[in-house]
Amino acid sequence: NLELDFIWIKRRDEEHKIVHENPIIYQMPTLNLENKSILLVEDIIETGATVESAIKYLKSVYQNIHITTFCMSGPADISLFEDIEIIYPWKMQINQ
Repeated sequence: NLELDFIWIKRRDEEHKIVHENPIIYQMPTLNLENKSILLVEDIIETGATVESAIKYLKSVYQNIHITTFCMSGPADISLFEDIEIIYPWKMQINQ
């Protein structure tokens, strides 16, 4: 019986440029996460600021929460790739 919820945090704009020095939380989880073990998923962790903000927020709200971090690439508890070059769609050049 797994439950799914989201925390929406934004630090970059649509072109992936940093627009907020500190990430801003736009949507909080709706589930009660007290006494839960959660998997916090991020696609890629570069600076860690977004994940750190999420962890700080969740631990300030829930006294007893266990958080495991997961990402495709970057410093996390579980990371699929150690070093991977990511080609973001907004950085691709299309030959016409």
